[in-house]
Amino acid sequence: MLKRIKLCHSRQLVDIQELQNALNVEVLDLQGCTRLQRFIDTSRFHHLRVINLSGCTKIKSFPKVPPNIEELYLKQTGIRSIPSVTLSSKDNSFTYDHGGHKFLDMDDSSESIMVYLENLKVLDLSHCVDLEDIQVIPKNLNKLYLGGTSIQELPSLVHLSELVVLDLENCVQLQKIPLRLSTLTSLTVLNLSGCSELEDIGDLNLPRNLEELYLAGTAIQEVPSSIKYLSELAY
Repeated sequence: MLKRIKLCHSRQLVDIQELQNALNVEVLDLQGCTRLQRFIDTSRFHHLRVINLSGCTKIKSFPKVPPNIEELYLKQTGIRSIPSVTLSSKDNSFTYDHGGHKFLDMDDSSESIMVYLENLKVLDLSHCVDLEDIQVIPKNLNKLYLGGTSIQELPSLVHLSELVVLDLENCVQLQKIPLRLSTLTSLTVLNLSGCSELEDIGDLNLPRNLEELYLAGTAIQEVPSSIKYLSELAY
């Protein structure tokens, strides 16, 4: 009946296989466990809502998480790619393929990651310095942190109507971000500070409810005139 497991900053922890039987756990916090090399398969943990592996630098593979996960913190891990996830039409089980760079390959036997992780609200991949590509983003996210990664561009964001925070700070290889940001009707914080290759934001159509806009350390040559329409902008 264990509900919360908090072993954060246990720097000698190398193995958590004994946790395989804690099927009722709701929160699993292993932040800062720098010697932990592998994470258990939690896809059967139907009550699990929060996983925190931030600072687990030896974790190289994206974790197998349950579809009902709400918060996933992977900051400063060694994750290199996002796996494809295929849903079996026979038994509704999920198959992970770490050879790919996206959550899911679309075909007749699979569903989109936007469905697979439809409850995910917070995804933190910041400072995963080896992460170069993310192609599909869960549709119900509230907060997305990709700062300090090696991504060069983002996929379409038009479906992220609930996104409140988009943090891309210090994505030094990011050269462009998707147009039509105005479709992000809930976005209040956009952080592009330190995106030193980003030269132009004039065509982004920034959402009018934006409250905070960070552009320090970018390569922009002028602030777009459309900024005058951001009536909620405070910073």
